[in-house]
Amino acid sequence: MASTKQSTWVHKPSNLTLMWILISVPLVTWDNGYVFLRPHSMPGGSVHRPVWVPYALYGTVDYMYGWPAYDRNDGFPNAQAVLNVVESALLLWYLWIVYKYGSPSDGQGRGAPKPEKLGWLGKGRVVRGRMAGVAPLVGHASAVMTFSKTALYCKCRCFDLMFGRLLGRMWLSLVWLCPAQVEEGKARRPRSSEPVEHLCL
Repeated sequence: MASTKQSTWVHKPSNLTLMWILISVPLVTWDNGYVFLRPHSMPGGSVHRPVWVPYALYGTVDYMYGWPAYDRNDGFPNAQAVLNVVESALLLWYLWIVYKYGSPSDGQGRGAPKPEKLGWLGKGRVVRGRMAGVAPLVGHASAVMTFSKTALYCKCRCFDLMFGRLLGRMWLSLVWLCPAQVEEGKARRPRSSEPVEHLCL
């Protein structure tokens, strides 16, 4: 009688992937905090400094994070932030599975260069059994959310460009980290007489 070999699920994420998740979740949480705490987190708000100072500049480039979207009660930023919460929860669940049920491995982690090239980041953790099947499913769901939100945001920007709403600021979106490119006074709240642009149709 031939023996039957029982297969076992194995999931081996690289330390590079895990490090990316550990960095991205706090950044997304920082972004969500800004959105959910508006207008207090915006320029002139009670909690704007020192945590959300960079958004004073970014809000002059991407009006979804600035006063125009807030003044017209645009729900897109908050809707996106809610999805970010779900995405972050999935990522944290994924990390919990990997660190709870996994163990360190000196071999090459999936999706990373060889340890000889990247050192510790090229290694990973190994999850075996049932949870090795659950972890990729949770991670994939989070990745699909990330891609979908990014695609939606880019499509909004494409339609903005199509309707001539971003032509004057398009180059600023690439260099918004350079304060010299944007006048400091533009971070103020617009006057009621100033036109407010609708960025996502």
